[in-house]
Amino acid sequence: MNFLFTADLHGNEIQYSKVFNYLNVNDFDFLILGGDLAPKSKDKRNPAAQKDFFKNVLFKLMQNSGKQTLLILGNDDYRLNLNFLRDNQHSNNYKIIDVPYTFNGYCIAGYSYVPYTPFVWKDWERRDLKTDNISDLRHDVLTTGMIDFDKPYNILDEFLKYSIEFDLENLCKGVDNKKLILITHTPPFNTVCDLMKGKDGKLRHIGSKAVRKFIEKQQPLLTLHGHIHDSVQNSKYFMQYLNNTISATVGNDHLTDDVYVLQITIEKNVNIERIKL
Repeated sequence: MNFLFTADLHGNEIQYSKVFNYLNVNDFDFLILGGDLAPKSKDKRNPAAQKDFFKNVLFKLMQNSGKQTLLILGNDDYRLNLNFLRDNQHSNNYKIIDVPYTFNGYCIAGYSYVPYTPFVWKDWERRDLKTDNISDLRHDVLTTGMIDFDKPYNILDEFLKYSIEFDLENLCKGVDNKKLILITHTPPFNTVCDLMKGKDGKLRHIGSKAVRKFIEKQQPLLTLHGHIHDSVQNSKYFMQYLNNTISATVGNDHLTDDVYVLQITIEKNVNIERIKL
C-alpha cells in the first residue's frame, strides 16, 4: 500500500494543485486529507464561501483524479457543510472517513475534533479526557464562541457531555489495532507533532492527551496528524514512536506556495518520507 497524506491547506489552490499533480503522476493508491481543507481568509470565513470552494475547486480536482481521496474536516472547516459533503461523496471520488474505511485489510479511521482552543469557532472542539475539569483547560482557552457560524456557544453548556477520549474508544471499537491507521486532526500531546510557538515566542505542547492515551494503550500501526502548522519547524522532526506506533505530522503551512506531504508505504514495515512540493 502506497499513499499520500497532507493537511492544513486551508483552501490554498496552488498547494492543492501541486498535491493532486503529484498524486496523479505517481503510483499511489489514494490521498488522505487530514482536515482544515477550506479557506479561512476574512472574506471566505463563512460556510457559504467554504461550500463554494468545495464545489468549484476541490470537487473538480478529485473528479479529475484517477485516485480516490479520503478526508476529514478540521477545526477551521464549518460543520454546517458536513451533510453536503456526505451527499456528494460518490459523484466526486472521495470518502469521509469519520466512519472506519477498509482498504487491503487495513482499517483507516478519521477524527476531526481538537481540544478547546483560544479561537472563536467551536464547531470541532471538545473536552479532551473524560476526567478533565474546567480547571484542566489551557489558560488561554476561549470558553465562549460560535458554533454553526451564527449561534453563540459556551463550552460550559456541554463540557461534561462529550470527550475526545470517549469518541476514540467508540470510533475504533472492534478494530484490529495492528491494522489500524488513525487520522486525527489534533496530534498527540507532548510529541514532536504538537510543538507550537506562541505569540510570546515560547514553545508549548498543545496536542491531545486523549489521542496520546489511545495510542499508548491501543498501539495502532500508524497515526497521522495536522493542526499545528509549525510543529516540524519547532521540533525538527516529523515523526516518532509511541511504543510500537509510528505517529507522524505533515507540518504544512498554507501561507506559502510550497506544500508538504507525507509519502507512506506499508509493506512488511511502514516507511514515511516528508516531501516538499
